[in-house]
Amino acid sequence: MASPGPADNTNQLQITDLAEVLQLLKRHGYSGTTYYELGLFFGLSPATLDIITKNNRDDVTVAGNLVTVVTVVTKVTVAGNLVTVVTVVTKVTVAGNLVTVVTVVTKVTVAGNLVTVVTVVTKVTVAGNLVTVVTVVTKVTVAGN
Repeated sequence: MASPGPADNTNQLQITDLAEVLQLLKRHGYSGTTYYELGLFFGLSPATLDIITKNNRDDVTVAGNLVTVVTVVTKVTVAGNLVTVVTVVTKVTVAGNLVTVVTVVTKVTVAGNLVTVVTVVTKVTVAGNLVTVVTVVTKVTVAGN
């Protein structure tokens, strides 16, 4: 994967969630809102991104319900730290209601410590009402513990 723009070595990285990762990337000139745009920003060609998107997309029908799963893995080195973002989007229509689950796992090693942030956003439209549930779990592994 291509390297991002010039490293911003003046800032210590203390990343706790995906929003901070994206904010950090914006300081390096990233202005997109999707992982497709993120891939373009880091030099991946549209053809490559189409292949990645196709290979990580699954449409299956379970008990008459269409289930769509899209997985995107992004690896970026920012200021010498590897940031890995895995996004899984699952869409399923159950009894006429669309359920969307977005799981974002962000892993970054900062000063030798692995920080893992798992964000799960569940959106369900029930009887015309959108219900959104957000769960965030942060795990820090210090020096291999």
